[in-house]
Parts: sequence; C-alpha cells; structure tokens
Amino acid sequence: MKKSLFFLLGMLMITSASAAEYQYVPLVREGVKWVEYYENLMYPSVTGIITYQFSGATSFAGKNYNKLYTTFDTDELNVNEQPFAFVREEDKKVYVTLNPDYPYASFPAGYGPSYDLCTLIDEGTEDEWEEYLIYDFNDISSPYKLDYTGEPIVTAVECGGNLVNEYTLTDSDGVATDFIIRESIGTLHEAFINPTPMYPTNGLIFGLAWVEENGEIIYKGGFYEKAKGLNTSIVATHFDASKQVASVRYYNLAGVESREPFNGINIRVTTYSDGSRHSEKVVR
Repeated sequence: MKKSLFFLLGMLMITSASAAEYQYVPLVREGVKWVEYYENLMYPSVTGIITYQFSGATSFAGKNYNKLYTTFDTDELNVNEQPFAFVREEDKKVYVTLNPDYPYASFPAGYGPSYDLCTLIDEGTEDEWEEYLIYDFNDISSPYKLDYTGEPIVTAVECGGNLVNEYTLTDSDGVATDFIIRESIGTLHEAFINPTPMYPTNGLIFGLAWVEENGEIIYKGGFYEKAKGLNTSIVATHFDASKQVASVRYYNLAGVESREPFNGINIRVTTYSDGSRHSEKVVR
C-alpha cells in the first residue's frame, strides 16, 4: 500500500513538473510594471526609481501601438501625462517609437534612451517618427550593431508561472557577454526600453530592480534590495533658524552646475553662513 502511495505521489510530481511547458509570452502587454533603479556615484545620496508601464493603445502611420508611460520616484501611473514612447509587437519582434512631445529633459541626466546601436526600421517623415527594432525573439542578436554574432546561450526559466527562454548573447568567439534577454521581460540589465547595455556615465548608473505583473513580482534584479527600501517621497529637513543662507546651487544628475534648477531631477546644495552645507534631491 505504501509503495503504491509513493508511486502515485511520484507520478503526480512528474506530471506537475511537466505541466509548465514552454510558451512564448509577449513582452508588450498590459498589467506589467518595470521598475528601474538609478544612482549617481558622484552624489551617493541621489538614488531613485523609474517605473515603466503600458496603458492604452493608439494608432498612427497605419500601425497600432501600446502607450508606454514612465514616472520618477513613484510607481503610480499618470495617464494624463505624455506617453514616454509607443511600442508594438508583431511576430515576436518589438518596435519602439519615442514620443517627440515627451519632455526627455526631465529624465535623469537630461536624456532619454538612445537607439544608435539598434536597427532603424523607419526613418519617418515630417509627420511621422523614427521607429526602431529593439528585440527580435526569432533571431535574438539581429537588432544590435555590437559584436553579438556568436550562438546565444539559451536557457529555459520559469517566469510568472510560465516557462520562457532566456538568452545570453555571445561574441564572435563564442564568449558569453553580460547582455542577457528574457522573453516576456526583455533585457535584465535595465528596463526593457533600454535594450543594449549602458555603462556608467558621469557616475550615473541604472539597473533593473524588479518586474511585476498584476501586482505580483515575477523577476528580481540585482538592484532589488537597494530599490525596495527607498523612501521615494522627498522629506523636508529643518535647520537651525539662526543659520543664514549664503548660496544655493543646483546640479543635474550629470553633475552640471546652475544657479537655477534644471527640468527634472536636481541636487540642490545650500551653503550656510557658518560654512555648513545641505544637499537634497528636488524635482522641478
């Protein structure tokens, strides 16, 4: 009797394990949130999160797109603002068109993503915008201009209850690179909208913290621990009223100084008459 019971339990375990069969899960879908961590190594107190999420659809140039929104230091979506970009997926290929009306100057370091290393599909016209191919899950390395010509390393991983493929791109010598792409999520080094690896510039680093779908975390990145503990609200600090303000300077996340605040995220450095200083993050 015991042997029969163990046999049945074993069969149930095998059946359960094989139930998670591979299926392609589209990257472009509602209900998914990518949370990216950023930090300026020149100003260690400057950290935050950038959240990306799809909401709604639109059409132009004869194509249908999902609208991608982004917010800074909060995960609350505001669909009344301009979409960050327009993204579509067709035949396992993901295309992006940046929104020319979005204020990219408000983005950390004062610039949005660059697709110079991706394949330009449509140069656009005066009335239409450039479109780039940023993922091709049929031929994973084909959209990129860097040396990812080796055979990719493919691993089946469970993600959000589904079995999907994860690709480690390799160079022409077959050596694995740090460029890893997972179906349903995109690149694992930043949010999916930035597909090719971007290395620290002026001390500024970005990294994928986590991805959640319908409120459940389906992926935790290397920056998860740093990002999850952030208090993303700006807390006012009170000082001794006897102090006199000597000067105030603003720095953007690229380290550029100004007497006036930049659009987007600033580091405000207040110098007092006693020589002490106070730095805080402010958003304009």
